Amino acid sequence: MCMSKLLANMLIGAGAVVAISLSTPAAAATATAQVNASVIKPLGLTSTRDMAFGSLLLGTGTWSNESVLIDQNGALTCPPDVACSGTPTSALFKVSGSNNMSVTISVPDVTMVNAANSSQTIVSTRMHLPR
Repeated sequence: MCMSKLLANMLIGAGAVVAISLSTPAAAATATAQVNASVIKPLGLTSTRDMAFGSLLLGTGTWSNESVLIDQNGALTCPPDVACSGTPTSALFKVSGSNNMSVTISVPDVTMVNAANSSQTIVSTRMHLPR
């Protein structure tokens, strides 16, 4: 190889090294966004007291569609043909989780059967729950 070609190749190579070392890296693009999140605790439900109606004495004769109500303080409301006695208590639950979240409680129908006469039943089809 002739000296002029060798010198030309060396100059081209040196120029490429200088060009690479003098170039600046491209700046990374940045952006800012606001982020919001709601952290929700899982719902926990623990029974702390069982419901008890006490004693319900059915009057004589035929009757239907009677309601025996128990409020959240355990007070009973009985129709005239049902005598209520004993110590009734309302059910009580401890609810845990996030504040101000909606909770829906569904209560199935409950049939209470007279132990002395299984043909006498009371069916609870709805409950009034405090909001």
